[in-house]
Amino acid sequence: MSKAYDAIIIGGGHNGLVCAAYLARARKRTLVLEATDRVGGAAVTREIIPGFKVSACAHLLYLLHPKVLTDLRVQDHGFKLSARDMSTLALAEDGRHLVLATDSALTSASLSAHSAADAVALPAFQARIRRFARVIQRLLTETPPRLGTRNRSDQLALLKLAWSIRRLGRQDMREFLRIAGMNVADLLEEQFETDLLCGAYAFDAVLGTRLGPRSPNSTLTWFYRLAGGGKNGSNALAQPEGG
Repeated sequence: MSKAYDAIIIGGGHNGLVCAAYLARARKRTLVLEATDRVGGAAVTREIIPGFKVSACAHLLYLLHPKVLTDLRVQDHGFKLSARDMSTLALAEDGRHLVLATDSALTSASLSAHSAADAVALPAFQARIRRFARVIQRLLTETPPRLGTRNRSDQLALLKLAWSIRRLGRQDMREFLRIAGMNVADLLEEQFETDLLCGAYAFDAVLGTRLGPRSPNSTLTWFYRLAGGGKNGSNALAQPEGG
């Protein structure tokens, strides 16, 4: 006997499961199809050797909007974070290293060992990039507007986006429009002389994507990454308890 569904989700990964949960909350008949013996996709924890469990693919948590946690009551099912505000350690072949931490003093001290000029320039650069990320952050919970339509709701959404960019101020607005389509490698090399710093930020920008640091629009991808990384577009990463 055949059944009718309002939506069919192909793949029971974490994104598919969230999508299915929201559809079910909206009282839509939803079917999730998964080819493997378990759901979770890249977020699955597997026991690779007896007694040793590890995330099969995704090992860091970011771009999980707080509203999703609240709407789906994830904490009621035992969700906890075992690590917050994780630092990034960049290593060089000659033994040099660079620590990028949420503690600005620690980051500055580490970067000063490589370039005093970069240590001075970094705080202003970070502040500007986070302002740009907040423009993207406002779009995360909205339906993307369709381009080239006369639909008023789409036109209004585009106007809101344009206004949020304009509110950055003339100088920041021009800079946002200049760099948004750039590749992140060019942006970083334009700002800094420390290879470890450029490499660490470039890696962060394309983590979990099919882009490389010199791929077009990878700067915009970085803004998107920061928009979901924490409050006000901070660069916070976290690790779920239990994988």
